[in-house]
Amino acid sequence: MPHRTLRSLVALLVVVATLGVTTTVARAAPGARGCDVEVTPADDVVRAVDRAGPGATVCLRQGTYRLTRPLRPHRGQTLVGPRAVLDGSRVLRGWRREGRVWVVGGQHQEGQRTGTCLRGRACTYPDDVLRDGRPLRRVLSRADVGPGRYWFDYRRDRILLGGDPRGHALSVLVSRGGIASRAGARGADVTVRGLTVQHMASPAQHGAIEVTAPGWLVTGTVVRDNHGAGITAGGRVRLLDNRVVRNGQLGIGGVGVDTVVAGNTIGDNGGGGFDPAWEAGGAKWAVTDRLVVRRNLVVGNHGPGLWTDIDAQHTTYARNVVRGNSGPGIFHEISADAVIRDNLVTGNGHGSATWLWGSGVLVAGSHDVDVVGNRLAGNAAGIGLVQQDRGVSDVDGTPRRLHDVRVRDNGVRLARSETGMVQDDGDRSVFDDDTITWTGNTWLQRGPTPFLWDDAALTLAQWRALGHDVPASTPRDSP
Repeated sequence: MPHRTLRSLVALLVVVATLGVTTTVARAAPGARGCDVEVTPADDVVRAVDRAGPGATVCLRQGTYRLTRPLRPHRGQTLVGPRAVLDGSRVLRGWRREGRVWVVGGQHQEGQRTGTCLRGRACTYPDDVLRDGRPLRRVLSRADVGPGRYWFDYRRDRILLGGDPRGHALSVLVSRGGIASRAGARGADVTVRGLTVQHMASPAQHGAIEVTAPGWLVTGTVVRDNHGAGITAGGRVRLLDNRVVRNGQLGIGGVGVDTVVAGNTIGDNGGGGFDPAWEAGGAKWAVTDRLVVRRNLVVGNHGPGLWTDIDAQHTTYARNVVRGNSGPGIFHEISADAVIRDNLVTGNGHGSATWLWGSGVLVAGSHDVDVVGNRLAGNAAGIGLVQQDRGVSDVDGTPRRLHDVRVRDNGVRLARSETGMVQDDGDRSVFDDDTITWTGNTWLQRGPTPFLWDDAALTLAQWRALGHDVPASTPRDSP
């Protein structure tokens, strides 16, 4: 066979082989453009990630990837795609009119129900209906269907909508999540970079990105408009420079040890009808150790901004901007060993402006806490310490009560609001505890008696008479 013909045949076979592979996944030469595997929206991305194997860098090309189940990366994989969108919704087609409502059938999905809702809300159902990318209001009976509202008839596998769907993009959330860990070491040390993860039917307290294995890095990723939480993570995880917004229950949540949450925007989460007193808002962690939360922008969440609860140990909140959240700005509850320092905390707590529950910084039933160098203004209350009867710690068996709390060198502007320490368990001995100190704080207040102490409202002079924030004496001039 002539060499030219042989070369042509070889070239043709290479083209055919390449085309055969790219219908599912294209394996690039190792290191080419930093990708081991390239995937397009026409491919089965879940299968591609699975077949890529441990340690591979999987690059998702620009476009929208419709999921019915989450990606589960192998150990050491990197998933990257600055213009790739993982979308957990299915487009709704085939609407027909039935009296005053519109109906679409064939809806067999029914996700896990969990959570506690605000009165009149149906927050526990995760399969939200979106119109033009925004969730509509779910009702619990056909009789309540009206403009902008829908009812999911699970018995007959159909959705009933109030209002004409024509001219709008209608979809329903179907995938429980976008990215989830494999168990244990098989899912460790994964990097997720630059993706967008949206429209997942994540149940409450579960993330559209759900990390249960150690060593993960999630960075430069947008996580938005999911039903439950945006990102949930166990221990030894870094969440850096992400944008986590408009998730129905919570922006970020988690448990475990050695988690770092830094440089993220956490905004407008918790608007899905969940009760913030149960759990909703910007971010919440429980049973953690050595959690570090720094340099985040936490704004406009429906509930607390940043919240640690239930035996969180050795927590650091540093240099965060916490603004306009309906609950307290930074809330450390029945936990221990925290440093809350150098944060800017403004305009929080006006959705829970009762007693000190709307504080910019709130410490309840916790001990060994330093609140230092923060700047607060316009919150429903200033810095609040609340003593409650909350049992004993599961870590060391000691009572969950206020002691060894140091509030120092903070600057607080009080606009007809209050600050100080209160109790609701009938134990007034907390007011004689000399390990709870207020020193070097500056107060700019409008009301005459903004300080709360032992069920009394005090003036600044009365506050100082108790030994709190007494100015250093001015030395006399030498003769």
